[in-house]
Amino acid sequence: MVSEFQMETFADRLRALIGEESRNGFARRCGIGETSLRQYLAGGTPGLDKVIQIASTTGVSLAWLATGEGPRDSASVLSHGAGRTQRERGDLPMLQLPNAQDIEKDALVLVPTMEARASAGGGLIPETQDDAVAGYIAFEAAFLRSMGINPSFARLLDIEGDSMRPTLADGDKVVIDTSIDEVKADALYAVVYGDAVMVKRLQIQRDGSVLLKSDNAAAGYVDHHVAKHDLPDLRIVGRVRGAFSRL
Repeated sequence: MVSEFQMETFADRLRALIGEESRNGFARRCGIGETSLRQYLAGGTPGLDKVIQIASTTGVSLAWLATGEGPRDSASVLSHGAGRTQRERGDLPMLQLPNAQDIEKDALVLVPTMEARASAGGGLIPETQDDAVAGYIAFEAAFLRSMGINPSFARLLDIEGDSMRPTLADGDKVVIDTSIDEVKADALYAVVYGDAVMVKRLQIQRDGSVLLKSDNAAAGYVDHHVAKHDLPDLRIVGRVRGAFSRL
């Protein structure tokens, strides 16, 4: 095991976080590709979005993971009414991403916007195999919780197409909770099926198959039937908990 005095490189700190966990399991948990993880362990330099993703998932300080400086554990968050910024106080890193249980009621959480656009039409191919991050938007943790979302697992996704009208329109941005562990009938979910990223209503059939339903049937959009033997090709990204529309 690597001691804290030997973790001079990003790869060393990454190995310490992986511990006894398999590389495949760690990569999946952090939402990064296993190939990318192996490159980082071999000395490759990740983008800031990936460092933030790993820090957020593992609950360590972003500053520690990126530079090796400061405490390892994420001990604070950006909050309203702090009076001074973390940089002005000089006692904390500029940005730390906490575990859900450590997020204060009035804390601001940076929620990643996933680079792949979810289709409410025929389906779009993700730009990468990873859930690449296009940017971040700050939300109050209390607001996310009021929507039934675990703040640490919140993600944003842009909608393209009109198959889910009137529920969702082209250009909407949906908030999804990726911590779901069960499927509720007729609820909205972001899914990856084959090469397509979609937001659809899910219905589990009696034979174990899954129906991906569109709301805008009047426009001629057909439902996607995923047979039981094709379920390994279906990945449920998370449940849609809310949407923001452009005026």
